[in-house]
Amino acid sequence: MTISEYLRARGLTLQPLTKDAEIDTVLNNEELLNGAVNAWNNYERAITAVVQSRVNSIAMELLTKASPEEVVVMRQSLVELGAILKDFQVYVAEANRRNSKKEIKEEAEPEISPPSEENVGSL
Repeated sequence: MTISEYLRARGLTLQPLTKDAEIDTVLNNEELLNGAVNAWNNYERAITAVVQSRVNSIAMELLTKASPEEVVVMRQSLVELGAILKDFQVYVAEANRRNSKKEIKEEAEPEISPPSEENVGSL
């Protein structure tokens, strides 16, 4: 199985990306951003546990079975797993920033109430 086939089987693609494209994709799609934030806010412990399980597996293999050629790749895998959790934190921070910006904008806009019937009749 090629790496492309492996990724496609998991709903992922291998395509050229610009710098931080994976973050830009989520940050530029409000539905994806809200989904990631909700997942993190509601299931942070579960997400962290899944990633930690993979870290433990890689670390055990790194310590007990890895050949010297595999060490660098496995260390990079550990770094990338940590980056997934960091990405969730970036999404939450960005969503909080956007929500604060919306609240400030809404507070700055004065409410205009429709004219009452008393005032309409006197015009």
